[in-house]
Amino acid sequence: MIADASVALDRTGGDAHMALWGGRATEVILWWAALLVLWLMLISSVDALEVCVGATAALLGAIAGSGARRAVERC
Repeated sequence: MIADASVALDRTGGDAHMALWGGRATEVILWWAALLVLWLMLISSVDALEVCVGATAALLGAIAGSGARRAVERC
C-alpha cells in the first residue's frame, strides 16, 4: 500500500512539488532571519513589543523579497 502511494506521488509530481515548497519556505525563513537581525540591530531598545513588531515586519519583507526575486527570474 505504501509503495503504491509513492508511485502515485511520482506520477503526479508530488515529490517535485514538495521540494519546490521546501525551497520557497527555506528562502522565506532566511530572508526573515536576516531582516529580523537587521531590525534588532537598528532599534535603540530591545523589548518584547519591538521584537514582535520586528518579527512581523521581517516576515512581510521576507515574503515580498522572495516574491520580487521570483518575478525578476521570470523576466
